[in-house]
Amino acid sequence: MTWTSGHCPIDNVNLNVTADIFLDNYTKREIREIKLNCPFESKGCPLKLSPLELEAHMAECTYDQAGPSHAMQCPFHTVGCKDVFKVEEELNKHLQDDLHNHMNYLMRACSDNKMNRDITRTAEQLQLSTSLGDPKKKNGNPFSNNDVHTLLNTLYERIVVLEQRDREKSILIENLSKQLDMLTHTAARRTCFGEFLWRVDGISGHIATMKADHNRIIYSEPFYTSPYGYKFCLRLNISQHNSNYLALNLHLMKSPHDDCLTWPFSGSFTITMVNRYRPDLSEVVSMASNPAVLAFTRPTLDRHPRGFGYQEYGLIDEIMKMFVNEDMLTFKVVVTCK
Repeated sequence: MTWTSGHCPIDNVNLNVTADIFLDNYTKREIREIKLNCPFESKGCPLKLSPLELEAHMAECTYDQAGPSHAMQCPFHTVGCKDVFKVEEELNKHLQDDLHNHMNYLMRACSDNKMNRDITRTAEQLQLSTSLGDPKKKNGNPFSNNDVHTLLNTLYERIVVLEQRDREKSILIENLSKQLDMLTHTAARRTCFGEFLWRVDGISGHIATMKADHNRIIYSEPFYTSPYGYKFCLRLNISQHNSNYLALNLHLMKSPHDDCLTWPFSGSFTITMVNRYRPDLSEVVSMASNPAVLAFTRPTLDRHPRGFGYQEYGLIDEIMKMFVNEDMLTFKVVVTCK
């Protein structure tokens, strides 16, 4: 492998190529002790080589020069893999891409006590597909069944760990996606520059609840006149004067930037109740701030206790008939600062 980045590919930690990076010589020696049949054994090649020698040998094996005389089976066919290939490149790609499936085949074979010489060769092929290093010849002893069993257990444990890490990363990505959606939604309300759309979904249920308890109130999400400007929200409830009417009010809200703003608030407001069937029949009302009204003073609580707007904004029956579509009531408010 060639070191180029200077960072760990997993967690991006800075690494020193001389102090932190080293070859696993023990594993390399263990791999050299394994002897595998040439993949072109079925074509007549009698050689047995270590995994480190095999790649170089395959490139020059004379038994492959004339091309395959018949379809090549996957080395894992003895434990269940049914794939066959016409060219050696497809076989190599298959061995790399289907490592997990081959591991499952091997584990099932072990549990059924079906391990034999062919399965030993298959496990050695699995070791080949995961080995790294430069080809270098060295004689050694064949891979024993005990060694194969140890190798399978080790690889199975590694797969379990990797699957656990994959699950943890999936959960992390899911949580980060939710946070990103929330931040995007919040940023949109901070940069709406005083134009806010409030879609009250399930309005019929809200009205039924508020009629049963006149103290029940629903508030919109907050919005801003600018990223560092005034913060507002809308309030909807049953009118205290006439229960056949809805009351609609605006509230100033406390924000971290209030000390940089001018108080009391000075500006104008336009509220539109959208007719989604006939937009030209939408209900539009306008009002201006009044410095003498307490509702425009700087809030000391999260939401100013005083609101400003309309205590008898509209008849509930007319609103439900003309402005509610698919149980949704939509308001558009525009706040303009002076």
